[in-house]
Amino acid sequence: NSPIIGSAISNLAPTNSTNIEAGLQQGYAIAQQAREFSDNVRVILLTDEQPNVGATTAGEFKNIVLAGANNGIGISVFGIGMGLRAELIQVMSDMHGGNAFSLMDVADVEPFMTDNWPWLVSPIAYDLNVTARMPAGLRIVETYGFPNSGNESGVDFEVATVFLSKNRGALLLKLQGETLQNLSVNLGLSYYGLDNDFHESSVNVSYTGNELNSGGYYMPQAGITKAVALTLLVTEMKRSVTLYQNDREQAITMLSNALNRFSAYAVLLGDDAISQEANFWNRLLTLMQSGAPQGNFYGYP
Repeated sequence: NSPIIGSAISNLAPTNSTNIEAGLQQGYAIAQQAREFSDNVRVILLTDEQPNVGATTAGEFKNIVLAGANNGIGISVFGIGMGLRAELIQVMSDMHGGNAFSLMDVADVEPFMTDNWPWLVSPIAYDLNVTARMPAGLRIVETYGFPNSGNESGVDFEVATVFLSKNRGALLLKLQGETLQNLSVNLGLSYYGLDNDFHESSVNVSYTGNELNSGGYYMPQAGITKAVALTLLVTEMKRSVTLYQNDREQAITMLSNALNRFSAYAVLLGDDAISQEANFWNRLLTLMQSGAPQGNFYGYP
């Protein structure tokens, strides 16, 4: 509601270039002055992530944001529109005090801010490290929600900054082994608090041969069922979209089966949000069935 901010935004005028570097440098200069009055200072960048003047590479932006982070200045990146360059968002948000969000349409702004303000500018921990270690005879064959770090015997998941959030999420591991009876996986967690004190803990998670459901899963909590259902759906959607380039019929069959399975989970859970997902992603199947052309934005893969 600041009249100064409102006036500055109203007076913005588009030109024919996108110089994100110049805007960032000016933002960091102003933020550095604010460091005299607050420990929690950040730059907020709203961008389509398509720079064509000044710095344009991920490495250049990484250096700019890293310099700001080293001076105690965080950054929140809002990717606007659908043609975003993911590598730029990744390098800028993967720093101390950094995070990133995507907004597709003007209508998305109000509900997003209602759900996420002021959590999105409220860091609570730094250098979070999550580990999972497998016992002998058990190996990791796939991970969901983890970056590409680790191997068959364990994973390490690192996050530069953790923020407050009302959202929930999950990290999943797909395991194989000689036997899945009486297995135990060691999970570890460590981080630095805002007071810079180091915290760590660990727990052994066990499966002792409980009965599996008809899909071959043991899911004792509704949250686990949701996580597994969404993971299987997203995985199959990605595979079907990739297959669609060369074998549309098989892609349609794959996606149809995935959506039928997800719809069954939606009925089992009785969750409105899951039901909405089930209804929404049928639109992707409809596009495939109609023979819709497949492309990408701005020529980036």
